Amino acid sequence: TDYDELAYYWTGWHDALSKAVPTSKYRQFIDLQNELAKANGYADMGELWASPYDDGSADFSAKTFEDEMYSIYEDLRPYYEKLHAYVRMKLRKNPLYADKIKKYGYLPANLMGNMWAQDWTVLDESTKPYPGEASVDATQAMIKAGYTPQKMFQVSDEFFQGLGLMAMTDTFYNLSMLTKPDGRVVVCHASAEDFCLGGDTKDY
Repeated sequence: TDYDELAYYWTGWHDALSKAVPTSKYRQFIDLQNELAKANGYADMGELWASPYDDGSADFSAKTFEDEMYSIYEDLRPYYEKLHAYVRMKLRKNPLYADKIKKYGYLPANLMGNMWAQDWTVLDESTKPYPGEASVDATQAMIKAGYTPQKMFQVSDEFFQGLGLMAMTDTFYNLSMLTKPDGRVVVCHASAEDFCLGGDTKDY
């Protein structure tokens, strides 16, 4: 919770990483990515990344996809700005951070509890709108409705299919670890990687 200590470690980690991986190496990586994309028939890596979202329309391109994403982002931005302002306000009320955070400034990444500031779970208790009140727990209602770990994955799969994405494969359901095993510690980070194993092209 010490602002200066958190800033020290956050800055030190990023400084060390930037020295270990200089800008020239990153530029080389981008060039290699584009070379790979061109070898597979795409103009660049951006076009390759956009290809899974090709809806088959005559006017689809990486540029139209990018424009659509920017449009959606602009639609959502006001909500993110309000969330940002709310969290900033709650943090400014904390005596530890009151003089560290500007009223209309950025949220310091070193307070987010994550090196990439992508997970704000650590701020949950300090930013609750109604401190002291119990959080909503839907566990019992879900059990009563017949939900199992597999059913939760299936319902999620149906949701994403409803957005136009492809269904998960049998390989995913048959080989994935959907529940925590007994007797050993495992880390299941929310990530999906294509191992290019052939056959089932969505082996993750």
